[in-house]
Amino acid sequence: MKFLVVTTIVPDKRNIGGPSGIIWEVIEYLKLQGNEIDIYNIPKDTASFQSQLHIMGWGKYDLRGLNRNPANYDWILLYPDVLVRSIPQTMLAKTIVLAPDATSMVRIRKCRMYPCNSIKNVIRKLYQYVFYRSFLHIERKYIKQVHRYLVVGINDRRWLRFHTSKAAWKKVVFLRHPLLSYSMSNLHATLPVSFAKDEKLRFVFAGDLSYSYVGNSIREIAISLAKKQATLSILVVGKRNQWVYDEFLQYGGTSLEIRFIPWVENYQDVCRIGLDIHCMPLISGGGTKNRTVTAIANGLEVITTPIGAENIILDCVDHVTICKDMKAFADKIIQIQRRGIFSSYEAEKMLDKRENFRKKTTSEFQNTLLNVIEG
Repeated sequence: MKFLVVTTIVPDKRNIGGPSGIIWEVIEYLKLQGNEIDIYNIPKDTASFQSQLHIMGWGKYDLRGLNRNPANYDWILLYPDVLVRSIPQTMLAKTIVLAPDATSMVRIRKCRMYPCNSIKNVIRKLYQYVFYRSFLHIERKYIKQVHRYLVVGINDRRWLRFHTSKAAWKKVVFLRHPLLSYSMSNLHATLPVSFAKDEKLRFVFAGDLSYSYVGNSIREIAISLAKKQATLSILVVGKRNQWVYDEFLQYGGTSLEIRFIPWVENYQDVCRIGLDIHCMPLISGGGTKNRTVTAIANGLEVITTPIGAENIILDCVDHVTICKDMKAFADKIIQIQRRGIFSSYEAEKMLDKRENFRKKTTSEFQNTLLNVIEG
């Protein structure tokens, strides 16, 4: 088959410049199946106002440079969903949208995160609400016109089916989020697992931890740790997470050892098996949380929330704790700190299960994708 991929995000296995890893994985798998891929990257707008119109789905992209005849392709793959209203009507019937989230659902969740305690938060809340209404209109209009609309969340699928006509239900498909190859550690290379006497546990806060996703979670965790006078090592990763580091400094008490790294070249550097515990206190968002699924796949112990763990296969793994409130989250951090480092036997047993997790996740992703393009 022949695919035309239209995207504003350049596919990149390193998953930089936006969520570029998932589209890279999709394209690479399609190539492995013998499909021919033609990629058209739409240049990003330099004007911030025009760019914002596009992000909110109000503006139409200039596709005059596309110069492709739809008749020459079996399928048009759009990524992300913001492009759907820019595509000519003649192309929609053979268009597969890789959303990957239900944008309207994510935006109304974000809207609810901001309290009306300041003018700034009221403006943020209003912005998210307008975004939600705008995309709900787009989703209702275009889902029934495209061939399939792929989302990496079961709740995202449920949301879109609820807000569209029954005739469009079959168009919305849950696609298992692929594991990003570039972020995967070599599990076999770590065997046998051994630890030096001076090594200690480290609690890592990484990924997108903006306020619209975590709210007051960081502050609540820090306050709970301060009350227990917990002595432990915390690492905050990502330049956008400077505020998370500041919250821990202000509310976490004096017994915490807190470090901040704006950027790590190799994600695996903060994935020390048996030593790094990844913490994702997410209470908003949609789809599958890539940092959570990657941490699990890399053999790490994980503490997260129901939102952070949604759409991830958990029946074949252990040492993944789901906390419904931040007091329980902090208590789990302290519990793990007191328990200490795993024995080599426990670490190696966990890696076997994580290998099965990788195989099952990849198999479900590939099977769904094949069913969409062949069905």
